[in-house]
Amino acid sequence: MILFDEFKFSQEVYIKNLLLQVNKKLVDGGLTHEGVESLSQDNLFRIWGIQYQNVKHINFSKLSKEDFDKIPFSSSTLFPEKMPKFFDKNKILNFEHCNFIDDDQDVCLAIIDNPSQFYLHEFYKNKNIELVDFSAKNDQTHFHMEGVLSNIFKYANNPKIIAYTTSWKRRYETVLKALKDVFSRIKNGQKIHAVSISNLLIDDTTKWATKQQIKDMVEKLKQVDCEVVDSHKFFSELNFTAAEKPMFAKEQISSYRYTFNTPHKIGVPVTRVITEFGSKNGFAISGSGQSWAIPIVAYFYSYCKSKDRGLTIEKFAQLCDNLSQKTDMCDKIIDFKKLTIIK
Repeated sequence: MILFDEFKFSQEVYIKNLLLQVNKKLVDGGLTHEGVESLSQDNLFRIWGIQYQNVKHINFSKLSKEDFDKIPFSSSTLFPEKMPKFFDKNKILNFEHCNFIDDDQDVCLAIIDNPSQFYLHEFYKNKNIELVDFSAKNDQTHFHMEGVLSNIFKYANNPKIIAYTTSWKRRYETVLKALKDVFSRIKNGQKIHAVSISNLLIDDTTKWATKQQIKDMVEKLKQVDCEVVDSHKFFSELNFTAAEKPMFAKEQISSYRYTFNTPHKIGVPVTRVITEFGSKNGFAISGSGQSWAIPIVAYFYSYCKSKDRGLTIEKFAQLCDNLSQKTDMCDKIIDFKKLTIIK
């Protein structure tokens, strides 16, 4: 995969060139409410916004808190000196850790995700994370794993994380390879409670033979008491969905809203503040969704499983449903602090 010291080049090619047209729209449109509304329809803007950019020449004075809520940015973003009084870059990018779990040292969770260089960020230096790299030599690294890990460590204290990176060109073959490695570890005595994969395990592009092997391996893992949680299981079978809080809202459950219009599902509180891709110590506020909520569910299932060996993923989902509450923004949302009653 592309190494960290080559990131300046990859950033120029992979990010800044892609954002050039977005930056142009910001300037040409004068950054009005209407301009932000238009840009926020673009998926590229929803993810990257104005991260890494020098926007000192842009006037932000016409924007409301609701407008800013739709503009992702990062520690590397250079804003003008005069900004609205309600805007405090450092306060917004402050990573808020929920300090209610201090006994997850027996939790072991596997994550299967995109090629990543998360391990070079200082935030992960003292975390108990083992990288198993199945990516190809020329695979472009991606920010997604940092979103996954940031969301786990919003809650987690010191679990064991096995982070598998897959290859872009041979994704499903490397997913299968990761599942086989998890199974082998369990057979050799390592306890792994769950596997989190933020995409679909299989789709219409998966070769039939590989698809069948993945299905078989998921069943084998279930037989050794390890659950695989992908987007289909998360959303369709277990009835979860993602929820996020507005940029300027307080950190409380009542502030969270469904990321998408998915009523009657259990909202999983997701943080939009993640480690900044390509940075050693920066943070970013980005778009979020189901893919960052899935590892949170897998982590808390693993945590509860470490306390109650007989707990199934279905019983866990029912427990979350029973403990969820209705707010102005969500029909159901889970306050994970309530799960610590299982202790």
